[in-house]
Amino acid sequence: MPADPGPVPPVPAVPPAAQPAAPEPTDWKAEARKWEVRAKENSTAAARLAELEDANKTEAQRLAERAAAAEQSATAAQAEALRWRIAARAGISDQDAEIFLTGTSEEALTRQAERLVALRTPAPAAQDTTPQPQSHAPVEALRPGALPNPPEPTLPEQITAAEQAGDWTKARRLKSAQLLGLMNPNT
Repeated sequence: MPADPGPVPPVPAVPPAAQPAAPEPTDWKAEARKWEVRAKENSTAAARLAELEDANKTEAQRLAERAAAAEQSATAAQAEALRWRIAARAGISDQDAEIFLTGTSEEALTRQAERLVALRTPAPAAQDTTPQPQSHAPVEALRPGALPNPPEPTLPEQITAAEQAGDWTKARRLKSAQLLGLMNPNT
């Protein structure tokens, strides 16, 4: 057995002051108020700086800014006039031009207008090549052999039928034929 080394010295206890202290909770309302005050100070300082810079500008700089603003306004007006000219040429309404003509160049606006007009015009209907089912109903002009064909309507009956149908051209032509017949009773 190994030899007894002797008594074990006691372990000193860690004093309570050596332990780290818990951080104090942050007062968020106070922080928010502090930053709000700083923001107000900064905004007033920025406004004051803008006033000073504007006061320090030379007359030439002010005129240059006004000229640039006027040029920008003129460019916008020219683009608007171009859009309305192309819309009028293509026959596009004001509302449709506002919505659909958004290009920046004359070529782009023209393409947009042409496309809009093409979409508005209905495409010709494709002819139906499928055979229709045959009806088993008799044709109206066919009559059984024992029945005679009805007589042709007289000229006054034809005129009355054309007027009732609203076919004024046919009625006028028939009346002209009737007058010619009255003038030449031999024919």
